[in-house]
This record gives sequence, structure tokens and C-alpha cells, in this order.
Amino acid sequence: MKSALPKITPAMPLRSAVIQLGTIAVGGAIAIVWAGDSPTQEIITLALLYAGFASAWNIVAGYAGQFTFGHAAFFGLGSYAATILTEAYGIAPLYGLWLGVVLAAIAAAVIGSITLQLRGLYFGLVTSVFPIVFSVVATYIGLQEVPVPFNPDAGFAFFSPRAPWVLSSFALGSTVMIGVVAVLLMRSRFGLYISALRADQDAAEASGVRTTEVKITALVVSAALSAVIGGLYASAALVVTPADVFGVQMSVKPVLFSVFGGIGTLLGPVVGAVILVPLSETLTASFGSTLPSLSGLVYGAALLLVITIFPAGLVPVVRDATLALWTRRGGGGATPSTPAAEDANEEPVEASSAPPASAPVILDIKGIFKAFGGTRVLVDVNIQMREGEILGVIGPNGAGKTTLFNVINGFLRPDAGAVVLLGRDITQAKPSAIARAGLGRTFQTARLFTGMSAIENVLAAALTRGSKDAALAAAWRALAEVHLTDRAQISAGALTTGELRRLELARAMATAGEGGLLMLDEFLGGLTHADSAVLLAALRRWRARGGSVLAIEHTMRAMAGFVDRFVVLNFGEVIAEGPPEEIWRNRAVVTAYLGEKWVA
Repeated sequence: MKSALPKITPAMPLRSAVIQLGTIAVGGAIAIVWAGDSPTQEIITLALLYAGFASAWNIVAGYAGQFTFGHAAFFGLGSYAATILTEAYGIAPLYGLWLGVVLAAIAAAVIGSITLQLRGLYFGLVTSVFPIVFSVVATYIGLQEVPVPFNPDAGFAFFSPRAPWVLSSFALGSTVMIGVVAVLLMRSRFGLYISALRADQDAAEASGVRTTEVKITALVVSAALSAVIGGLYASAALVVTPADVFGVQMSVKPVLFSVFGGIGTLLGPVVGAVILVPLSETLTASFGSTLPSLSGLVYGAALLLVITIFPAGLVPVVRDATLALWTRRGGGGATPSTPAAEDANEEPVEASSAPPASAPVILDIKGIFKAFGGTRVLVDVNIQMREGEILGVIGPNGAGKTTLFNVINGFLRPDAGAVVLLGRDITQAKPSAIARAGLGRTFQTARLFTGMSAIENVLAAALTRGSKDAALAAAWRALAEVHLTDRAQISAGALTTGELRRLELARAMATAGEGGLLMLDEFLGGLTHADSAVLLAALRRWRARGGSVLAIEHTMRAMAGFVDRFVVLNFGEVIAEGPPEEIWRNRAVVTAYLGEKWVA
């Protein structure tokens, strides 16, 4: 009989999501009924369409952290597909827009494979090129201005202007549907992956998350949903032109609405569109004849406002103020754990017993050479590590220790040599593939997924190795190993420095899996005695279960009673290796650390 595991509070609780989506649906329905057949219905339609477009953009930019300025490319494909099929074959726009969905998904997969190797600003700038390319192509093939045919006596699928509420209803339904897709994604395994990706791409990759695949998937889903809105927009605009559907303004609008309302939130993009679109349309209708650029002024002023007054967006400001008021009324909050008290029973770390010479080689580093320009960082490094061994890599600053780790972990490619893990050549493998092969690592500065809880940090890594139930059990075990089960639901950003180090070790354990290899980069730096005791005791238990440890430290003293063997690097070369007692007396090592004058 399986023991019950504590429940995890997800980043997007179902109850909250249902309330938010219900608010959008009910509020939109009331507005549609209230407007009736008046001209206001057109404004409501546009507001709902832009809310859906911004929500679709928010999936890839807000949740996955891939800020793009080129979503008009997918929006325009949806618009043109629906219009051309109606004009050429009489297919109703409601059905024709699905061709645009397919085309947008294919285009996103191609664009993603080309651009998603880039990061940050470079990715955003490159994506802005594609709407321009599509606009030029549309103009070149004679699609400068394509009217939307309609049959006033046709059914609802043609969105007849005689019943404008029909198009508004479909716009509302699409916006809610996009919100449902976002909720389903964020509450799934994929949601943990994209949250980890947004927080720290390298740490996510080192935890086994295939970040490129995750980014492409998020882009494809976002693009397909944007095409749905684009297909509906064509029937609202009644004419499709490259300057409109592929224009710069169409790429900027979802960014503006999401940032104004709150990027990365479910309700934010909708709130941004529902406030700004009616405001812009109303002012343009009243003063547009004298101020033709008034719409741009409204959006520009809104962007300036959000950047200067509430940079997180309107929804997070209201939410945080409400939570603060609730907390003051309820009193108190989470109390940090006390490592010194809870870890007082940890046994002192004893000298390790080296594995037998017959133990299989778990890691074989063969002739690694790495240079940056004319600077040689690693020179013919050869290291063999046996299963169950605790190996320390030490050396003075600039010796090449972290570079060696990054080569082993796949973040750097060696210029020569090979790395073999568990009999498999991983020299050219991606970090995520190496992690899934049984290698977990920590970084010199703790790198956690700060927007996620402690248990989610570990679970994201554990899920890359197995089923949800097995991963959940592994995540709780790893947290228990480092005495953090009482902090499991706390955001990683609220943990102390020592707790962050302990959490990072738990995540590395979940990444490597039982019997795997842990690589620890100066993991004891800056820790209290209590936190160090927790880490060392957890590693001792890890080794007892068949695991192995490869640790970097600047000084020997920190690990002298813990490791089986030291490998000493200096200027990228291995100058000594052996048990701690031999390394203490090694002339070359003393010279490397202290200089020739200290050698007796």
C-alpha cells in the first residue's frame, strides 16, 4: 500500500483559474448583451479579440519567458487564410480560419527551430523580422487589399454584420478557450518545464529539461491560438491588408496589453485589452479627425504609465495589495526554518572509504583540451572516477575547475578529447541529455527557479526521469534528505542562503536519480556550520546508496575529511592526484597555492 504524499499547491490553483475564467466569460457576456446591435458592439468585439491575442502571446512570452515582437506573423496568417478561402471557395470564415491555424503552427515550428537558439533581446529582435517578410510576400503576390466577402443571409459561420453579437460571442469564446489552454498547460508537467525555463534556462537544461523543445512547443501553441484570433479579426475589419495584420502595431499590441495588465498572469492580458482598446477607440472616434495618431498616443501613454508606476502590471499590483491587506488582518506568515536546531542530531562526517579498484568507472575524462582565443584553459586533462567515489577537484583561482565542469556537463564543447559517462560518450551531448543520463549538478552561485516553490523546483527535475507518481515521491525524498520538507510550499525566492544551497542539492539529487553522479561547484562556500553539516550528511547517505560525487572547491581544508581522492588543477593542467594526506605534502600543490618560497 502506497503511503500518501503531501499535496502540492500548484502555481495556478484550479479554483483561482476557474474564478478568473468565469469572470471573463460572465463579464464578456454581459457586455455583449448590453451592447446589442449598437456600434459599441464593434468596440467590444475588438477588445475581446485583442484580449485573446494578448493571452495567446502571453503563453510564450509571459509563461515561457521568450519575449517576441513577431506575433503579427501568425495573426496575419490566420486573417489571410480565412479571407482567401471565403473569397475563392465560399468557405465560411469560421471554418477557413483553421487553415491559418495549421499554417501558423508550421511557420512557428520553422521559425522556432531557427531563432530559439538565441536568447533575450536577440531573440525578440529576430522575431520582429518575420511579419515584415510575410508582408512583403503578401504584397508581391498581389494581396495588398483583400475584402472579406460576406452573405448577409448566410448562417452564423459568416459572421453577418446584421448580427454583430455573433462575432463578439465567438471572440469571447476564443478568449476563454485560450485561457483554458493556458491553465491546462501551466497545471501540467509542461507548465513546470516552462516555468523553470523562464526562471533560468541553464539551470533548467542542467536539470534535464529539453529547453529547446519546450520553447518550440510553447511558440507553436501560442502561434496557433493567435491565428484563431487573426481569422476572427478579418471578419471584424472587413478587409485584410499587409500593413494592418502584419504591421508593427499588430506585433506591439499584445505586448502592450499584457505588460499593462500583468505579463505572466492569466487575467493580465485580458484586463489590459479591455481597458485600453475601448479607451483608444472611443477617443479616436471623438477626436480622431483632428488627432489622427491619437490611438498611438493612448498606447504610448499607457506603456509609460505602467513602466513608471506599476512595472509588474495592473493585476499583480491589485493582487499584492489584496494579499497584503489579508495578511495584516490574519496576522503572521511563514516562519523560516532553523537549520542549527533541526540539524543538531546530524552525525559528524567521518573519513570516507574509497571504492575498490575493481569498481566500474562511472566517469572517464580523456585528454580534454579547451582554449578561449589564445588562452589555454584546459590542457590534456585525464581523470577517471569510479562508481561510489567522492572525488574533489581543487586548485587556485583560474585553474580551470568550473570550465572543466561545464565541459563535462555539456555547456561547453572541448576542442579535443572526450567525456564518457556510464560507458556513453557524452562529449557532444546537450546538458539536458547528460542530466537524463544520470548527472545532476549545482552551480557556483545557487541558481534556483525563484518563481516556483521548493517542491516544484525539485519536481521539475524529477519529472524528467519518470512518471508523475515516481517523480513526486523522488522529489519529497530529496527534500527530506536536506531537511526542507517543512519549507516545501515556500517560494524559492523566500528561502535563506543556506536553504537555497540545500534546495539546489535536492534538485541535483532528483536530476541524477539513485546511483547517479552529482557535480558540486564550490557548494560549501558561505554556509554556516549547520547548513554544511546537512549537505555533507546528505552526500554521505547518497554515497551509501551507490551514488558518486565530483566536487569543486577552492581550498583543500573544506573537503579534506570528506573526499576519497583529490585531483589538483593549475593553469588547466592536472599537477597532482591522490588521497588527501598525500596532496597536503605534494610540493607542486603547495607551490601552486602559496608560491615557491613556501616550499621547504
